[in-house]
Amino acid sequence: MSLFHLARAMQITERTPLAKLVLIMMADRAKDNGECVISNIELAKICGTSVSRIVVSVRELESSHLIRSFHECNESAYLLTFEGDYY
Repeated sequence: MSLFHLARAMQITERTPLAKLVLIMMADRAKDNGECVISNIELAKICGTSVSRIVVSVRELESSHLIRSFHECNESAYLLTFEGDYY
């Protein structure tokens, strides 16, 4: 867990509640360099929603430049960048 990334995720205010929850869950599982490897299925279980809603939230976070995603086979890796975070 990266406390730095978790604290940054908690400060985000301009996203939907589910997108913020997804970002917080990613930050909770992120390494100190901001890398998080977690599947959309696991995120959906943790957040109590469907995989399709997770995909929509991830796209929202990507379009806001808060994360970057990388996909290989069935694995998803995310890099928490917070580049679009202006507070």
